[in-house]
Amino acid sequence: MTSGYWGRKRRLDPVVTDAETRAAWADGRHRYRSFVVRLTGAPANTLADLADAVGGFDCVHPVSEEYLHVAVKPLGFVVDDPDGGDELDPDTADAAADAAADVFADERPFEAELERVNLFPDSVFAEIDADGRFERIHRELLSLPDVPALPNDGDAYTPHVTLGDFRSTSDFEYFVEWLEDNRDIDADPIEIDAFHLVERDPAKSFSSLETLRTYELEE
Repeated sequence: MTSGYWGRKRRLDPVVTDAETRAAWADGRHRYRSFVVRLTGAPANTLADLADAVGGFDCVHPVSEEYLHVAVKPLGFVVDDPDGGDELDPDTADAAADAAADVFADERPFEAELERVNLFPDSVFAEIDADGRFERIHRELLSLPDVPALPNDGDAYTPHVTLGDFRSTSDFEYFVEWLEDNRDIDADPIEIDAFHLVERDPAKSFSSLETLRTYELEE
């Protein structure tokens, strides 16, 4: 996998996310839904340790273990009166969740590999690869009538697990130097046997995820 900004790490100007940034993006909206794979057990422990390690640098704000998940497809903000391409009313959001069940009904359990740590301009993430399965499922969800196309969807989508975002630019160069020697992730394959629809408060930093739907993959 060659996605992310690792090739430009020395020229990367980190985008800092703080309370003001989050509040501006949320803009008074408090319900944001996404299709994800929630991670527990050994994979979550491995990634939590890695998040703690990158969080040892001043520039990185690490996620909590409870937040860890594979990003599959954001659904958007759920509001009563939608007025933007990233908003859905509750009925439309529920219809999208129902339609997604047909996508997942055709899937069987599969394995995914955690590969390396990589960078987005605003965050640190773990690459995860499943021979294109996440990308295909992402495209199928994106094609559903009630599912909006959002930034970083389609060809821009990268399967990943967020480990933290940038809270400052302090010691970023030292962080990149450390990461050059600590990028590879030593972990067993992850068995993917369910996807989840979750909701969180986007105004809060790595807020807890509430699972609204679980889509079990049948053998």
